Amino acid sequence: MPFTQCNVVIERVNAMVEGEFGWWMRSRFHLHLWICPPCMRYYKQFLAIKEAAGEVKPADLPEDFEKVMHFVLEELDLPAAGDLAVAEAQPPKKSK
Repeated sequence: MPFTQCNVVIERVNAMVEGEFGWWMRSRFHLHLWICPPCMRYYKQFLAIKEAAGEVKPADLPEDFEKVMHFVLEELDLPAAGDLAVAEAQPPKKSK
């Protein structure tokens, strides 16, 4: 069920901001934000960053942008975008 878990909200926040949802999905998204202060904080931070960044085109980025971002994500112990897609595609391991 969409937007009942924080990870789903976090994964789909950009789609929400970009207007990809119909009224029902927007309502469910905002309901989750209303009952979940950490997700609301993340959403507000996302909006602030998006507004501050404006429209960034790939040509505007430095040549070593991907290399730098990979380093930053490693330092923060976060998966890179490609790694995240692969990790999500993997079925969860069963405990014995």
